[in-house]
Amino acid sequence: NYTFFDNGFIELLMVAEKYRQCGIGSALLNHLSTVCKKQKTLYLDNKSNEPMRKLLRKAGFTFCGKIDALDEGDQEMFFSRKVAK
Repeated sequence: NYTFFDNGFIELLMVAEKYRQCGIGSALLNHLSTVCKKQKTLYLDNKSNEPMRKLLRKAGFTFCGKIDALDEGDQEMFFSRKVAK
């Protein structure tokens, strides 16, 4: 969606546990970037979700900020990737 400061925003991405590490998450992120109508795509995730942060880095997303007050004890971390057009 485009509800986060008018950028592409991936609100949620989930892959069933038995299908993880098969390239599905990367394929989904790449597809979303190809259909994105804005110059960059943003993703927000909890600091505790290391597997997702690893996938985001692998897919070319970079860390761009954090919020401490949304989820007590687990920072929200923002990542972004410019969309290739």
